[in-house]
Amino acid sequence: QDVDRLSVRIGAQVRDWDPEAYFNRQQISLYDKFTQFTMIAAKEALSDSGIIDHGIDPLRTGAIIGTGIFGGDVIDTNYKAILLEKKKRTDIFLVPQAMPSSPAVHVSMAFGLKGPVYGTSSACSSANHAFAAALDTLRAGRADVMIAGGSDAPLNFGVLKAWDSMRILSRNGCRPFSADRDGLVLGDGAGAVVLETEEHARARGATILAGSMVIGLSFVLVCSVIDTAGLVLWRAVRTTGPGEGPRSAWSPAALVVGVANADSIAWGCARAFHELGAEVALTYLNDKAYPHVAPLAEQIGAQIAKSGGLGIAAMLSRA
Repeated sequence: QDVDRLSVRIGAQVRDWDPEAYFNRQQISLYDKFTQFTMIAAKEALSDSGIIDHGIDPLRTGAIIGTGIFGGDVIDTNYKAILLEKKKRTDIFLVPQAMPSSPAVHVSMAFGLKGPVYGTSSACSSANHAFAAALDTLRAGRADVMIAGGSDAPLNFGVLKAWDSMRILSRNGCRPFSADRDGLVLGDGAGAVVLETEEHARARGATILAGSMVIGLSFVLVCSVIDTAGLVLWRAVRTTGPGEGPRSAWSPAALVVGVANADSIAWGCARAFHELGAEVALTYLNDKAYPHVAPLAEQIGAQIAKSGGLGIAAMLSRA
């Protein structure tokens, strides 16, 4: 809508998106697009993990989902209704549709999760911070299983207009590291993984894809990306490395046993390392430790909150 009022014509869009292919009318009335993507990603991750067949302990299972913005589509629609069309009220479900915690809440309700459930919101670092929070939750013994990830759907008039005002969106397609690059490309999507303690995963005979060993957190907005990335690595090793009490020997505290990109990987192009500085984690695969970097933004668009979710999903699928 109102495309003629935008100077940007490029976006990593989920083409031909049809929510009716996945949800009934009641669900569609409750889910904004970023929640719809999350529900699909979470379902795929749970299915891939095999934990549904094993049985979920609702009191020991939770969800933490990151989002950088909120339900932009429903905000746009309802603001137009009351401001331009002079309607007396918004949709009765606007608040639960638009709030940043909506994806995590709906995942918990759909799968009956009664463990720790909340959302994280720190711009492009949101999904990575959700992973970190989920890992800390497992390490603290508050849960045995956590669904973690990120979701955003910024391709609507209001959000695009706001980003366009900053003059950082590409008009010609993004070319990472090119001298003539003219900006980034926003994209819709979601990514989710199932994390669980090693003891729980092995007890149920799970197929383990990877394990988290160290993790560091920071956030970059206007400061040096390189400096922030270095700070993250320093924090990861300092806080979780050898000699730190029960975490000595870098014993894996949580395992990734299920992963999903949802149906929302829109292969566009945008700047690489968009999520750099949010989180750096060392994982182990086949009993060996590897530092993995998953810069996918040049392929899937600047996915804001879900950059980390899609990055980890892609990294594990390549391992």
